Amino acid sequence: MGQEKEKQGQGISKDHALKLFNQPENFSAVFNSFFGEKDFVEADRLKDYDLASQFEVLKKGRLAVSGERHRDIIKVSEGKICCLLGIENQSSVDYTMPVRIFFYDALTYYEQVKREGFRSNQLLPVVSLVLYFGERPWTGPVDLLSMMPNRVKDHLLFQNYRMNLIDVRRMDEERIGELPTELGFLFKTLQTMLDGRSSQNFLPGM
Repeated sequence: MGQEKEKQGQGISKDHALKLFNQPENFSAVFNSFFGEKDFVEADRLKDYDLASQFEVLKKGRLAVSGERHRDIIKVSEGKICCLLGIENQSSVDYTMPVRIFFYDALTYYEQVKREGFRSNQLLPVVSLVLYFGERPWTGPVDLLSMMPNRVKDHLLFQNYRMNLIDVRRMDEERIGELPTELGFLFKTLQTMLDGRSSQNFLPGM
């Protein structure tokens, strides 16, 4: 079906999203909300990580294809579990999203193993989270299995891969209430825009 685009409308700009979620307090809050654990990711134990991942494809021993992919945001968490956490901001439905996230995660693993001095027991887990801000509900697939023919789904021929996604405009109000003030206000405002209510009722101090 390909990629379906929608007008961004009254959403959030890419630059605003990057600035907002680069803040450790907001970054940790969305992951903790998704995991359902208050202190799984600690804001003061986050470190920036290289956004770019390079890759090479060899054919018959020669370089055939090379390139570079950039994450929206990725950080190292040194909290309860040391891991790499990435956020991808999405304003439209993308029917290839599970493959994209699978590719980003695989490149991040590849970046780790190709480093000098890497040992087999040093691989850090990679967890990516898609934040979807679109006006319509997410109708795209959330795993590789959903993208395959029905006849494949009845056979355990491969290891499925499922991406993590938060549909911001349909996020539970209780979860929004647990977020930092600025982030919770933004999410709530986007929801009020969706159902036509005035966002003035949610302005701080009102």
